[in-house]
Amino acid sequence: MVNDNFFDFSKDILSDLAKENYSGDKLQEVKHRQDHLNKAMDQLIKDAEQTAVPMTKTELEKAIGLR
Repeated sequence: MVNDNFFDFSKDILSDLAKENYSGDKLQEVKHRQDHLNKAMDQLIKDAEQTAVPMTKTELEKAIGLR
């Protein structure tokens, strides 16, 4: 996956770990969880690309209620 801040959940992970009383060396868990999230996002993208059904602009407009 492209390094994109939109998919950077490290602050959320740190907050969760703090709530779970992680500290010091245990914070290596941040990298582990971020890696796990990145792999999951990559799989979601792959799945979406494989199941996507192309549509025209007109079809999209109709599908989202613009027509």
